[in-house]
Amino acid sequence: MSVSRPNKENSVLQRPCKTQTGTWLIDEPHWVESNERQCPHLLVKAMKRVYAEKLAHEGKLRMGNLTYYRQLEDEHLGDENEGLGLYYVDDRPMQTESINKTYVWCSSLPSVSRERMQEFALSSGYDCRLVINNPLEFIRRVNKVIPAHFYLHIGCVRYDRGNAISKELLNRQKFDFQLFQKDAAFSDQDEYRIAAIDNPYSSLSDADEQEHIARAQGECCRLPLDLSLGNCDDIMSIEVM
Repeated sequence: MSVSRPNKENSVLQRPCKTQTGTWLIDEPHWVESNERQCPHLLVKAMKRVYAEKLAHEGKLRMGNLTYYRQLEDEHLGDENEGLGLYYVDDRPMQTESINKTYVWCSSLPSVSRERMQEFALSSGYDCRLVINNPLEFIRRVNKVIPAHFYLHIGCVRYDRGNAISKELLNRQKFDFQLFQKDAAFSDQDEYRIAAIDNPYSSLSDADEQEHIARAQGECCRLPLDLSLGNCDDIMSIEVM
């Protein structure tokens, strides 16, 4: 990468900096890796009101493990290929998967249709729409409370999984593109994703010990990442679906 990832506590970035793999380092001094140069101005998410209120009023945020979404039997929420990148080059499958523990929180861009959200809510038992009026500030608060050995990567989801592309285009894919790639069948979700990724080079990481305990308890690494952001009423609102 043309710009190395700075330490979250010591970053001195003054403006977005582009990396060799096409991502951006944004929001000094607590850097975040982004697929786009800027955050969207608004995000929306269909939710059960009880959890939307916990997030807005108490800042209780749950990020799901990729393994959980792969095994989830729900046509809207689950995806057996979650985090598994795939392109075809000269009729040969080119697959990739991150080896780092990753948690995601999914929302939609404001371009998602109201009808699509209502259909999604009906099938999943959701009864309200959470509106994040200041996504950048929301991301800042998430970044502030994630474990020190994690970093955030944010961006729009691309619906081109399994497409045929050239070798040159494959080599120009953005860093960790597989975390932001889904099949075209999901394209009406207009998804925007926040991913918390474990940094395997961090000396602070205790992920191995936690994973061993989780496996011993039979959780198979499906445990979520629960965060507490503090009251978020100033940057989000809850609407009737």
